[in-house]
Amino acid sequence: MIVQQIEKKYLNSFDELNTMIQGMMENMSLSEFLDNAEDILIAAYKRGSNDVLAMLDYSFAYDLDITKLRTALNEVKGNMTYVNRIILGYESYSLKEMQRLMSAEYHRMYNSGAFDTAEDIEGMNITLMKEWKTVGDDKVRDTHSYLEGYKVPITEYFYTFDGDKALYPGGFEKPENNVGCRCILIYTEL
Repeated sequence: MIVQQIEKKYLNSFDELNTMIQGMMENMSLSEFLDNAEDILIAAYKRGSNDVLAMLDYSFAYDLDITKLRTALNEVKGNMTYVNRIILGYESYSLKEMQRLMSAEYHRMYNSGAFDTAEDIEGMNITLMKEWKTVGDDKVRDTHSYLEGYKVPITEYFYTFDGDKALYPGGFEKPENNVGCRCILIYTEL
């Protein structure tokens, strides 16, 4: 039940994000937009972390590793950081492109936060498994529906039939397996 609630809230966040991005593009300078975008991405990371704690029914105090958060935030994809990608999107003033970009970055940060938290929990001598979960609609790409329900230990990769791999959704090497992805992982204790 908790997983369905998490998934529903997660999917609703994309609609909220798209509405927010439209207002930001219309009313903010580039520097204001970047500041707000960073806040959104940090919130996504924290949300992923909190959702893992909820999935595992853990109520202990957990302190986010700020170094891991900053590393995830500044990860280079396609030879650019999120800041460079946002600047390009902002300057072209393509609302649809910016919404797509911010959704992909939100997704990446959410799943990074979830994975980093699960990895920290496993460091406490608790063995975790992760399971790939798609939205299950007709927009799910074949390479991801292929992974539906697949379970692996926390440190292992998910492999697609097109030769790509990722520790979590949004972490693939091929951009076409990241952009528009809405998959999440379900974390369980072994």
